[in-house]
Amino acid sequence: MKRFSLIYYLLMLFYGLNIMNAQSRNLNLSIADSSFNDYLPLAVGNKWQYLKEYNSCGSYSYSLEQMEITGVEKIGEYDYYIIRQNKVRYDREKEIIYVWHNNQDNVHLDFNAEVGDTVYSKNIENLGFCNLIYKEEREDNVFGNPTISRRASLHSSSEWGDGGMAKRYSRGFGQTGYSRYANHTGHETADYSYHRILINAIIYREGEAVHYTLGYKPQFENFNVTANMQDEKLSFDFYIEHELSRSGMNYNKSIKVISFYGNNGEVIDSTNRIWHIYNNTTTHFSKVLSYNTALLDEDWIFYFKLIAMDESLVSQTTCMPECNYFKLDKSGSIAVGGIEQAEIEQVESEDSTDLRNYCFNLYQNYPNPFNPQTTIKLEISKSEITKLVVYNLLGQEVTKLVNAELPPGEFTFTFPDYQIKEQLSSGIYIYTLTSGSYSQSKKMIFIK
Repeated sequence: MKRFSLIYYLLMLFYGLNIMNAQSRNLNLSIADSSFNDYLPLAVGNKWQYLKEYNSCGSYSYSLEQMEITGVEKIGEYDYYIIRQNKVRYDREKEIIYVWHNNQDNVHLDFNAEVGDTVYSKNIENLGFCNLIYKEEREDNVFGNPTISRRASLHSSSEWGDGGMAKRYSRGFGQTGYSRYANHTGHETADYSYHRILINAIIYREGEAVHYTLGYKPQFENFNVTANMQDEKLSFDFYIEHELSRSGMNYNKSIKVISFYGNNGEVIDSTNRIWHIYNNTTTHFSKVLSYNTALLDEDWIFYFKLIAMDESLVSQTTCMPECNYFKLDKSGSIAVGGIEQAEIEQVESEDSTDLRNYCFNLYQNYPNPFNPQTTIKLEISKSEITKLVVYNLLGQEVTKLVNAELPPGEFTFTFPDYQIKEQLSSGIYIYTLTSGSYSQSKKMIFIK
């Protein structure tokens, strides 16, 4: 398990550094879009998920925290949105977040404040009021989207020690970072810090929910499966990891097992099982799955696959195998593939889960960084209208590498072609695969 260091959190919060590959369904949103320009986008159903680090006397613990807009209430001429039982509104003209308290508006944050201004502020976190000092706006990049962030903070000192708090808000995304700390003079064991960073969000844009993530998914490691024909059991042994897992907190939620018997396009005994991940510290799993050898003797094939799901607001998934299914025949051998299209269509129709989403992959470009060119590989399991588009960090389209209906299979594309290479500047570019309802994005670095 991993953990963020205190320095890492402070850099993220105070300087707005963007890390990790980003995934979002709308990468090319413009900050001229009203909801994308708001420092706090307000719509019922908006959700934010944060990774929290808590340090007490050098002992670290981790957990997830979620904020959600659960309703709206009309007070006078304004709509107030309910966040953690607080009534909140955002004045677009003044660029002020207000919290309704004691029958009046109270400033939560004033984004028109001058650098160095101190504003008496009401906390949404139910911690009362405090004086916040405003810092300058900074260019930022949140979930692969170029934006602007601003921070407000406080610091206090006394003979007992010192402490402080900082908040970072980003246009179009709301609160993206929060930090508190306290150091007591002469009592190092009482030191305390708390940090929270945004790791995924659901934000409604023009009435449509858009899910933003850091692009991480569950990862199967050291996967092994064997068949015992006498006991009629498959034995699984594997590890399941996640970049967002921390000590004592496994970000993976469950493993879905899909299995069925197929024979020349016919399907029987289609079954879904869920293996829940109850132990927050466990990454190693040994599981057993039963099957029927009598059916195998009648030339039925036992198909199965595992789908790991994480704790994201919309679960990110990884399949084992990545595409197609494992298959077990009467010889006891296990292989991948060979499933009939008619069989998978029957399984999909019986399952509320869209299995097509589980077998699309966008790979990291190679080499990266690159000059003069790099190769991008993608894999799709079903014929769909497929787009592979490259954007710059301003969200502007650089080129479309493909925009066509592709058959199932693996494809590679080269970027850039020599016609546009001279127009490129050194820096980070984002390439996005969209195929059917599936979308994934990754970053690459061009060095001129």
